[in-house]
Amino acid sequence: MVLSIRFLFAGFGGCLLGAISTPPEPDPFATISADDECLALDLGADRERCALSALQLRSVAKAQAAVETSQGDSREAAWGPLPQPAPLPPGVYSPAPAPLPPQIYAPAPMPMPAPISAQKYKCASLEAPENAKCKEPVDWVISAGKFDPNASAWFADMKQITGIDYSEASTSDFQRLYFCAPPGGKQCGLPPCTCSKPPCNTCLASAMEVVKRAGCDSSPDSIHCKPPAKPMDYNGMSWPPLEYPGLEEMHIFAIGDWGGMDGSLNPIEGRPRIIAYDGGSQKGPSVFPRTRWNRWHTIELCNHEQLVECFNSKGGTCPKSCGFVEGVDDKPQQLVAQAMEERAHLSKPQYILNVGDNFYWGGIEKTCGTPMHELSYTAFHQFNQVFENVYTGPGLQGLPWLSVLGNHDWGGRQ
Repeated sequence: MVLSIRFLFAGFGGCLLGAISTPPEPDPFATISADDECLALDLGADRERCALSALQLRSVAKAQAAVETSQGDSREAAWGPLPQPAPLPPGVYSPAPAPLPPQIYAPAPMPMPAPISAQKYKCASLEAPENAKCKEPVDWVISAGKFDPNASAWFADMKQITGIDYSEASTSDFQRLYFCAPPGGKQCGLPPCTCSKPPCNTCLASAMEVVKRAGCDSSPDSIHCKPPAKPMDYNGMSWPPLEYPGLEEMHIFAIGDWGGMDGSLNPIEGRPRIIAYDGGSQKGPSVFPRTRWNRWHTIELCNHEQLVECFNSKGGTCPKSCGFVEGVDDKPQQLVAQAMEERAHLSKPQYILNVGDNFYWGGIEKTCGTPMHELSYTAFHQFNQVFENVYTGPGLQGLPWLSVLGNHDWGGRQ
């Protein structure tokens, strides 16, 4: 067998360049400490969680600033003032027709993982103490919210989660929505006990239970049968070897640092939305803005705040050293996927090697522990917006991806 490995490296953090000359080696410690949106910090807890904290705190600050400067209207009692974002640039993905209510960042009661199968589960009425955080917005939705002109945008996840259109949904159906993907962030701590289309604790109305993997009855604690309780629990473990037999020339694509941010997700667990700049709430992947350096990483050309301003202004008010190009910098993942699709039509790759950093800025936005035979709505939403709906087309659709996790996939840059 002749194995031809064709590498297609692309990502939001940089690109692969051929070696032209070898400049003096920069100090690696200084390079790492000043990388990305992080400033040089002393060693310690703040430095360890720099990348994740910087962007999430920025998202919180932007939302709070929007709340403080909003004019407000009749929805303030339940939502708080609603910010009006700038118009989104045209792109591959259609933007949501209206802004979502502002995010509420106070931690919500930790929800139970949403099971797929109909089994006994803890539930409660909307009046239960566990649902105190979501009761007011749900009551407002039933009395007025679902008749608002923006309702179709706010409650876009309703039918996928409950199987019921928001215009026909009951109070229990909206409680289920707010348990799974709360618009505005005020999450219900427990699902309803009754709803229009049970089981009421699930977050995917049409999802089918995944068949249990072979061998899990005899080895239920093995790596492919039991989810890790913490991101690093399976560090160093591996899947069994995979074989791709054949005598013909084989082509492989390799990709890394390709991930995007799912700004259209309504996170659970009191987490902020994954938005770094105006327009980041559009459907499909949005960009993780990275500080830009020269090739040898010795001179900072554009810091994180400057690059965010490039996105906010569509290149109108940002330094030339940032090199921002509208239609390129704001759609890198889509352009790479298009190139992969075109190349796959010619090369017909057997599989794709995926070397990580798939979901920015800190992986799947929920606590670990969803059983292996179930699928959380958070994971479903992020995979669809950032992966499944991006790498498509003849020659690419349905190919196996052999993947590893990058640092951003398990919580940031620690």
